[in-house]
Amino acid sequence: MPLKSVRLLSALVAVAATALVPSSVAAAATTTFSMTFTQADGITVLANASVAVFYMQPSDSDLPEGTTINLAELASGTTNASGVIGAVLDTSAVAPSDLGDAGDGTPDAFNAMVAVQDQEGNQAIVDEIVTVNSSFSAGASVNLESSPAQAARAVQFPTTAVTGPHRYRYTPVLPLNSGDGMQAVLHYTTSSSTAKQTKIESTILSTAPGGGGWGVGQFQLEEKNRSIVAPYRKNNSFHHWIWARYKYVEYFYRLDHEWKANHFTGDLTDANPDCCLKDTVINVVKYTVPAFTPGPNGAYWFRLTPNNSGWTRSSGTRKENSADATFYEPFGGSVHISSITTYASITSVTYNYRRGCPSGHSRVIWGHGTDPGEVPRVQANCFDNGIL
Repeated sequence: MPLKSVRLLSALVAVAATALVPSSVAAAATTTFSMTFTQADGITVLANASVAVFYMQPSDSDLPEGTTINLAELASGTTNASGVIGAVLDTSAVAPSDLGDAGDGTPDAFNAMVAVQDQEGNQAIVDEIVTVNSSFSAGASVNLESSPAQAARAVQFPTTAVTGPHRYRYTPVLPLNSGDGMQAVLHYTTSSSTAKQTKIESTILSTAPGGGGWGVGQFQLEEKNRSIVAPYRKNNSFHHWIWARYKYVEYFYRLDHEWKANHFTGDLTDANPDCCLKDTVINVVKYTVPAFTPGPNGAYWFRLTPNNSGWTRSSGTRKENSADATFYEPFGGSVHISSITTYASITSVTYNYRRGCPSGHSRVIWGHGTDPGEVPRVQANCFDNGIL
């Protein structure tokens, strides 16, 4: 995997400079973990650094403000001369009912926090999504942040405090496309087997002297299971972003604050009432439809007719959504919220036939650059037959 920028935190972490995990745990576990750490330049390896992997119980993620949460340690160890750590995770603290679908169609993923500390006590934390019973491998370029308690190498077990107040903000989930003579229905819901699917960018605001900043590209699954069936319907020509409202919870790690999407409140909208950088309402954000691509032998499109009305896309590749790079201030800082979603088991779109597409035109479901069965975003238009 490519190296990733890392948000900076200075949590106190419990790490061991000896064995990775007890042999009894290693024998019972089947989730392997490997990370390669480099310093901020992306080249200099971070050797002999203490590393630990932690997990927050979803039931702890929405506790009252001021609550201190103890994180479950899944593994710990020390990077080698190449900046690499390998471990077998003890996932006994991860309940099967709390697992989410991170893109493989199976509820088998959970949020992990990876803490790293060099020999001088400088620290950083990386957010990762790990799949149980598989091999996790990643690289991270870390800009270690110093701590006021740097002199104490004997670090303590990590805790995080729930601060507040909590915030409710809208997150872009996908652009919804419909054409004249169609009805598009977004289903943002849950199922008996899967209740988490959207990956949302976690946001860190540093309070360290000089600021620590926050990285780009780190995502976490929504923390708590969805419990709502939320359809959203649009008739005729429509090409706009759809937003889902989430409750965001703030966690404090000594010098930094991290916001994570706790749970979906049940509200979907195409008119986001949140404010952006200049105190203006985000409101409706238009989706720019790409150029039509018919594909080889017209494989990238088909006509929606009464016979195939109700066509539903519920599987496919994931796509990052940033609402055309709309930036706004959800938590008091100039930050950017994005998500990664897919047409999958609990996030799907259904297309229904209706009146409204003029004579000489066709209702077309199509994919830009590939067929509608696997394209990251389904397109829908009423096209003049002359271009088909």
